[in-house]
Amino acid sequence: MRGGQPPLIIVQIMKKKQSILLLLQLLFSCNILALYIEYNVVYTQDLFYNTFQGIISENSIIDFINQNLRARWISLLINGIIIPLISILYYSTCIYIVFMLAGGKTKFSEIFESTIIAEFVFVLKIVVNIIWRSRIHHAETLYDLAITPISAATFLDIDFMNRDNLWLLIPLNSLNFFVLSNLAILTIMLSMLSRQKISVILEPTTLGYFLGLILYIVTSMFLTLSIQ
Repeated sequence: MRGGQPPLIIVQIMKKKQSILLLLQLLFSCNILALYIEYNVVYTQDLFYNTFQGIISENSIIDFINQNLRARWISLLINGIIIPLISILYYSTCIYIVFMLAGGKTKFSEIFESTIIAEFVFVLKIVVNIIWRSRIHHAETLYDLAITPISAATFLDIDFMNRDNLWLLIPLNSLNFFVLSNLAILTIMLSMLSRQKISVILEPTTLGYFLGLILYIVTSMFLTLSIQ
């Protein structure tokens, strides 16, 4: 150490932490902004009226809408920050474990940063959903929003409103174009950050990614069915 300056390795670690924190802040900000627009454009009052009309009274529908508006910030927090953070941790941890078992030298920070960058694909997913629901396929009820656009669920003739089929909704929705795009971008970014060929890291990255995806699906199904 000269002139009171910290060692170069410490400076590099601090810069890496700062860049990761900035990426997370940007990701969460984009998520919340996109979700806020989606809630206001897609989840209209007519959607709630069409869903519950004839099932509950009009006053109950109004109360439900007001409660939904008051609790919207909680939904923004959960869907905009907590769920993306959980998925990032699941994917990066599983990929890192696979690399360790395979004897790879890829650093966890490189995997974590690549996973964050790839997560921006799901911001695009929200944007596509807004356009799809407001311009292409207008949703009449809340049930119409259950299926994710460009997912396996859209190509199967299954009645997801049937309680017996509900457990299929999350895994089929999870198999979509954006998940594959997320994996592709993650692999490319990891190749760039670790300075390894894509052919070298593709197999362990894919295996670790789908292990993380399975863990994420199981967690989501458990929470969903517990609420139901």
